[in-house]
Amino acid sequence: MMAFERVTLEKGATGPYGGTGQLDKPWPKPADYKDYEKFGSAGLFDILGATGAYAGIHQGFTPVLNRPTADFTDLRVQVFIITWLVYRVLQSPKYKVLVAGDPQATWLNVRAAVSYPDSFASGGTLAAQARQNAAARETELGIDLSKNGFPGTAKDFKAKAFWEALGNFGG
Repeated sequence: MMAFERVTLEKGATGPYGGTGQLDKPWPKPADYKDYEKFGSAGLFDILGATGAYAGIHQGFTPVLNRPTADFTDLRVQVFIITWLVYRVLQSPKYKVLVAGDPQATWLNVRAAVSYPDSFASGGTLAAQARQNAAARETELGIDLSKNGFPGTAKDFKAKAFWEALGNFGG
């Protein structure tokens, strides 16, 4: 909830969970804000609620923001969020995640950079732990990331078009 407070509170204001507003123009709270208190994370990337809810915001499109937290377990929602996060990491010159010839190492780096961006950029322990957790989760879920391709680096990714391509969610 501290992460939500950092982006939804007025700059400098501190919330009941200890987060302090960081943005000059705060982001809107999700419709399911109270349910995020007990949400935790979901999926291969252990997507946190505050991270997933705002997927697409830098393009002005946040399709998950007003959906119930239960939707985080929907594969389409997970694919959208993960794709957005990967896109953001790959577009930033701050994160060197690509490992030539090793898709598994690349994806684990992406996971670490998504989880703890500053720690990943500085080679910190939080990112290293996130990488280890992702490797354990890969095994737990029976996924072999070494058999996946490398993430795409298209600069023209459009969040809204991708969401629409994923299909109708109903409701």
